[in-house]
Amino acid sequence: FDGAMAACAVGAGTSRSWDMAGDLALGYDVVFGMPPSWGTVGDVRDDLDFDTEVAPVLFAQVNNPLNFGRFEFLRLVGGTPGRGITPPPPPMFFPNWLFTDMFFATEARAELERRAGGPIVQNLNRTYSLTPDERAYLALLGINADPLLAAMNARRNISAPPSARDYLARNADYTGNINQPVLTLHTIIDELVPVSHESAYRETVTAAGRQNFLFQTYTNANGHCNFTGPQLLTAVAVIDNWVRTGTPPTPDSFPTSQGFVPNFVPPPFPQP
Repeated sequence: FDGAMAACAVGAGTSRSWDMAGDLALGYDVVFGMPPSWGTVGDVRDDLDFDTEVAPVLFAQVNNPLNFGRFEFLRLVGGTPGRGITPPPPPMFFPNWLFTDMFFATEARAELERRAGGPIVQNLNRTYSLTPDERAYLALLGINADPLLAAMNARRNISAPPSARDYLARNADYTGNINQPVLTLHTIIDELVPVSHESAYRETVTAAGRQNFLFQTYTNANGHCNFTGPQLLTAVAVIDNWVRTGTPPTPDSFPTSQGFVPNFVPPPFPQP
């Protein structure tokens, strides 16, 4: 390949991304209690079905307005859509993010566990925390975050077999050793793959000394991969020009009139 454009990419890599799904499962278990029929936080049942088993439970919980603060705790402690980023009010963001992310934390993870030959997530190096502003916001919703955080941090003992972790790393954790132009494109408010993945990917590429081959740009849309036709055409033209001329793009290559946010800096990835 002479170059690549990665749209809404899972830039943190497989292992860190699935560990993030494990964080959501742990938070859910602390706040609501995971039904035993789903399996455990560290090892969901291999044939777990989201539509018939998980979604009905979530629907009942979402339909109780008193639970909104609890779900906001899960969102914030999990880093969705990213620290310091305020999502649109319901129903534009909530409860969509919950059903999307819980699908991956349950049925999708079960399918991956089958292929990996065992449990895949772990949280041995986690530190679950919230900012003072986030705690104050949750307090307004009637949620005392301190005991919930303490309960999550008391359970930083979830591990997975080395063979299953190796499977994740192969499919794929990134080295950052890119040697051709790579353009990444991400919506700032992404419920499925938070924009903090872009920070993680830049760190990986920079650690490999290949940052000159990477340019990242962002749009102001709400939703995973919610790009417009003009935005995609602009991005394709930019990577094509970079490949053909060897001249990297600049923030001015992405017009704000199309919804690009040229100088946006994504928040850090929430966990190691």
